[in-house]
Amino acid sequence: MVTTVTNLRQKIFGEIDKVIETGQPIEIERNGHKLKIILESKKSKLSSLVKRNNVINCSTKELIYNNWAKEWKYEKNND
Repeated sequence: MVTTVTNLRQKIFGEIDKVIETGQPIEIERNGHKLKIILESKKSKLSSLVKRNNVINCSTKELIYNNWAKEWKYEKNND
C-alpha cells in the first residue's frame, strides 16, 4: 500500500495496527522518495548460536560413567 505523509498523519495509529495485524508493510512517498514501515520479527536469543559439531570425542556413556576422581585435584584454601 502506497500512501502520502498527509494521509498517514491522519490515520497513523490505525495504519500501524494494520501492519502489526497483517504483516503487510506501508510505503510512504515523500518528495520522490519511498519509505517503508515494516514489522520486525523478534529474533530468538538462541538463533544466533553457532552449531558446533564433533566437540565431544567420546560417547555419552563414557562421559556419564567415567571415574572423574583421577582428574580432580583438591587444593585446600588457606584463607
